[in-house]
Amino acid sequence: MKSNLKYIVWAVVISLCFGSCKQTTSEIGRTPVLEVNGKFLYQDELKNIVPAGSSSEDSTQLVTMFIRKWVTEALLYESARKNVPNEAEINKMVEEYRKSLTIHNYLQVLVEQRLAKPTDNEISAFYEKHKQEFPLSENIVKGVFLKVPGTAPKLDKVKKWLKSGDAKSLELLDKYTLQHAANYDYFGDRWLYFSDFQKQWPSKIEYPKSFLESNTFYETADSSYIYMIKFYDYCLAESVAPLEFAQDRIRDILFNRKKIEYIRRIEEEIFNDALKNEVVTYF
Repeated sequence: MKSNLKYIVWAVVISLCFGSCKQTTSEIGRTPVLEVNGKFLYQDELKNIVPAGSSSEDSTQLVTMFIRKWVTEALLYESARKNVPNEAEINKMVEEYRKSLTIHNYLQVLVEQRLAKPTDNEISAFYEKHKQEFPLSENIVKGVFLKVPGTAPKLDKVKKWLKSGDAKSLELLDKYTLQHAANYDYFGDRWLYFSDFQKQWPSKIEYPKSFLESNTFYETADSSYIYMIKFYDYCLAESVAPLEFAQDRIRDILFNRKKIEYIRRIEEEIFNDALKNEVVTYF
């Protein structure tokens, strides 16, 4: 593919710039493909243009489009530099952006190196004070889902293990599912959106609230498989999200607050130190 791409690139270049290229100096160690007013397009810049498995026709089209765009932008930029009336203003904007980006990156490094993550106690305290601010947008559940062929052995025992949910039953269930399950999902230790669980269920559950309130274990079947679900816990939409579910969001909130305060403190210290050391001169 690499040799084909190399051939395609040079074929495209020849067709686009035959008779217009001029000999000039390129970077040592890089293979130039073409040159426009002293600006080079190098072969390594084209290596990711063509996806693996592309036909010669598609490859040629992609390379052609890229080269035409590159050449057009190079010429347009050159023309703009010569004719734009407010180049000084543009240079000022570029420098302002460079300054802002440099400061931002520097502060990010400081934050990552020096700012402590919120503790579990801080997260719990914030949750207790603000829990009403974290309503659930939809139902969430904990449980175990199992899909097995209708001909699978020991189904009575499987149902018993699933309903029990104790450590020994789950161990037996794990061993069983390795051989016989078409799908097995244990989410007893994490919250899952009910809508995500429904994607595994063979039919749409029309009234999730009633379904959850009425069933801790449920079983259904189609022509090929038996589906079983054991719910350990659930929370309904619009109720307060449990701490375990909300803690990642709270961690982000607290960290962002710490970050803002930390950056404000850095800025204040820099300014005060400048005054103290007479770095700033007022006229």
